[in-house]
Amino acid sequence: MTKKVKYLISIIILCTAITLPLYIHSHQYTLENEESSIETHLNDWINKENDYREVIPAIIDIFQIGDSNTNIVLFQTDDENMIGYASYLKGWNGKLKAVHYSFGTDKIYFEDIQTNKGKYGIILGMNPNLLIDHINVDLIDKDLHYVVEVSKEERFLKYKKLPKKMKDHVYAELILKDDNSNPLEYTEVFN
Repeated sequence: MTKKVKYLISIIILCTAITLPLYIHSHQYTLENEESSIETHLNDWINKENDYREVIPAIIDIFQIGDSNTNIVLFQTDDENMIGYASYLKGWNGKLKAVHYSFGTDKIYFEDIQTNKGKYGIILGMNPNLLIDHINVDLIDKDLHYVVEVSKEERFLKYKKLPKKMKDHVYAELILKDDNSNPLEYTEVFN
């Protein structure tokens, strides 16, 4: 091969190595980072996979998790009976890519989420009549305990960065407390 052919092949390989990831990225991250676009997407996404009845999610709030590229959307269903979240990754182009959603009849629950800046624990839920002042979070088998303040929020999503050593799935025991730090029974709050 001549030097010109080798040079030309090198240029083609270099251009492909640069442009191919950008092309793939721009076709994965297509959702505008605006509440109305996210709500429309979330509605379509949930109902595409949900066969038993139409669910209309209403966004309560959108959170960027720390300084990561992960956004979490807290939403409630139209009948106000279920609460959930959806996670989206923000790309180089400023647009979003859908990753995961979850919702259900559990009024309070814990999830762990892997981001580009490490693992976070999120707690989301409802606080009817503001009966819950705070939640004690005990990560099972992880020797980590912390408190989440929710006294002024009827619907909430809280997150905490978890230590790097927590690589596997994390489970938590949530202990609901009133403003005198007395434990509340789940049925006391949600009946």
